[in-house]
Amino acid sequence: MSKPATDTLSQRSFGELLWRYCSFVWMFEEVPARADRFLHAAIMRANRSRGLRFLPCYMRRYLRWFVGSALLGSVSEAMAAPTIVSGTCFTFSSVAAVALLVAAIGYAAMRWRAFDHASY
Repeated sequence: MSKPATDTLSQRSFGELLWRYCSFVWMFEEVPARADRFLHAAIMRANRSRGLRFLPCYMRRYLRWFVGSALLGSVSEAMAAPTIVSGTCFTFSSVAAVALLVAAIGYAAMRWRAFDHASY
């Protein structure tokens, strides 16, 4: 069931807002196993349009996280900070790099219609 129209971002919990800010999984709807052709096509078109609209925003976020974390890790390593500080920063930068790669591949596949194996 979908949420009522009165549910705004200000009424959501901090955890849900953080999840939506950090992950783009929320915007894609799954196609039910028993969906007919028209419902399948409608869901695929909606997923593609949301992906083409919002994935560049997430890629910019992941790029900023990657650069910022790598820079903080490099600075903390140059200042001879404890290893846990630079290790944490470099771990976050590698997670951001993987997320950026996944989002970029998904965006490119949607842009070049790699998932359109059938005509809708």
